[in-house]
Amino acid sequence: AGLDNLRVLHPVDEFLQGLNNNSVVVRLSYDGVHALFTGDLEREGETEMLQRHPDIHSHILKVAHHGSNSSSHQPFLEAVAPQVGVIMAGSDNTYSHPHREVLERLDQRNIEILRTDHEGSIRIVMKDGGWERVPVDRPSVISIMRSTPDILQGIPGVGPVLAQRIVEWRMNNTPNQWEDLLAISGIGPATLEAIREHAELH
Repeated sequence: AGLDNLRVLHPVDEFLQGLNNNSVVVRLSYDGVHALFTGDLEREGETEMLQRHPDIHSHILKVAHHGSNSSSHQPFLEAVAPQVGVIMAGSDNTYSHPHREVLERLDQRNIEILRTDHEGSIRIVMKDGGWERVPVDRPSVISIMRSTPDILQGIPGVGPVLAQRIVEWRMNNTPNQWEDLLAISGIGPATLEAIREHAELH
């Protein structure tokens, strides 16, 4: 048992309108388990891909476009029929991702929802013909100024986008107090409180 294949399903030579609809979509097959990674694919791209690949059932779905309502339409979810949907979204993001309509569509199909904006990093292991979520190893103390983006995502409310913004901000800034972090886009009072509770400043 092992890696069966990694197939690139989208895009094709004749590109669609808009960058999102031309996102690279890959399907990983390992030990009889399938995971579909959708980038920022939107409705038009999902429809076009289904026409070429109607059999794309996957156990694990990386939900497209941070859970935007422009993606994850019903025919697509019916074809994929995942057991779990992983949504990568930053906490307090300005687009209000993930959108309520997408969460409802996932819930109606009894798809387990995992969200980085609530849980930070999410690790799923595929093995023995199944999959399981496993804990992400974390240091005993998370440092805002020293931790890697992956470690920063261990703070509730800090997803991959916000973790990267923190890393970029600290390259040119050294905070003297917690409130200095409010200068980072995506950190509001609620997120700052969560960060203070679970991390050190330096």
